[in-house]
Amino acid sequence: MIRISNLDVVYGAGKTRNHVVKGVGFEVGRGQTLGIVGESGCGKSTVLRSLAGIEQGWTGSIELDGKAIGKIRSRNELKCAQMVFQDPYGSLHPRHRIGTALAEPLRSMGHGDGWSAVQKALRQVGLPESFANRFPHALPAV
Repeated sequence: MIRISNLDVVYGAGKTRNHVVKGVGFEVGRGQTLGIVGESGCGKSTVLRSLAGIEQGWTGSIELDGKAIGKIRSRNELKCAQMVFQDPYGSLHPRHRIGTALAEPLRSMGHGDGWSAVQKALRQVGLPESFANRFPHALPAV
């Protein structure tokens, strides 16, 4: 379960102070889905960056499975909440094959060589395992 309460994010100080997220709160149980919608620049990505541990300038409360987490995350906490960026070209190295890009973080998190998990994930979403050998620009647009 994910629970966020009274999340605030402020950038800058004094005259340049910008309160980009104010008092956000929500709860998402296991197996549930939550959509966050809003205008460009309203703080959607900042909320998710805070949850994923990328943004550390937040105040409030973030809980994963009932445990409050801080701004600096343990390896186990990082495994619980990760972010998939909406721009695949900004997320995937253009000169690395898809399989390499996906297997690398799995290896660093202690999942063996990562390849078996990549192949399993491709099968689970109905993609051929051959996609692992493609570069990001060679993937079909959907």
